[in-house]
Amino acid sequence: MPVPAALPPGASTPIRLALAACLLFALACPAAGRALCPADRFDAQARVRYVDDGDTLTLEDGRRVRLIGLNAPEIPHRDRPGEPGGIEARNRLRALVDASGRRVRLRFDAERRDRHGRLLAHVFDRNGRLLSALLIDSGLAFAVTIPPNLWQADCLHRLDRQAQRARRGLWGRAAWAPLEADRPADFRRLRPGFRRLRGRVRNVTRFRRGTRVRLSHLAQLWIPARYRRYFSGDPPARWRGRRIEARGWMHPWHGRWELTLTHPLNLRRLP
Repeated sequence: MPVPAALPPGASTPIRLALAACLLFALACPAAGRALCPADRFDAQARVRYVDDGDTLTLEDGRRVRLIGLNAPEIPHRDRPGEPGGIEARNRLRALVDASGRRVRLRFDAERRDRHGRLLAHVFDRNGRLLSALLIDSGLAFAVTIPPNLWQADCLHRLDRQAQRARRGLWGRAAWAPLEADRPADFRRLRPGFRRLRGRVRNVTRFRRGTRVRLSHLAQLWIPARYRRYFSGDPPARWRGRRIEARGWMHPWHGRWELTLTHPLNLRRLP
């Protein structure tokens, strides 16, 4: 960040205080004053009727839009409790949409619909700021990559790492600490959903439908065959004996917990 020139001797105290406040804000908020993951184009414009949660919007025409490249904690529903940080993420997204006059721009990716029928899009405010980048940069959502929608994936994960190092938002909450595959206590009250999972790779087995990466008798990773090509530069067979951390959605599977791993950006090797 450029350092402002010295103020003239006659500058008033209010001006000095205002400029000092602006500088402090810029230093404290990494997103201030610069575009994060800027757009290369806009494919559509829309007006938002409702902010469903931290990663989903409902447009005026009734279409529901799932923001690409992130996952925010769930908010409470009648049939299930919310997750820590869910309300904060929803409120932050709502504030960003309101500040944009409820008008947003959409940039589509390779796949336009998810399995729930929602529209998939990168959503920008009227000033061209990518909303998912702002949420991830604030630590209110996690970056997650699901092919074939890969536009700005590297940028979003870079912001994610910066938020983690600064322990912003969810990164400072014990509830979102990674699960340890060898620690039974981590799985006793676990619910299906998005998590981070750590462990040492014990075994790798390749099947026609996908690749299983066993971490313990409690937990494993599953790489569906349709995502296998993205791991060609670092195939799972090389992971044996290494400690890794993966992120994705977990569910029970034949007495174990299984995390679906979709892209190398959702994986990191640990010391």
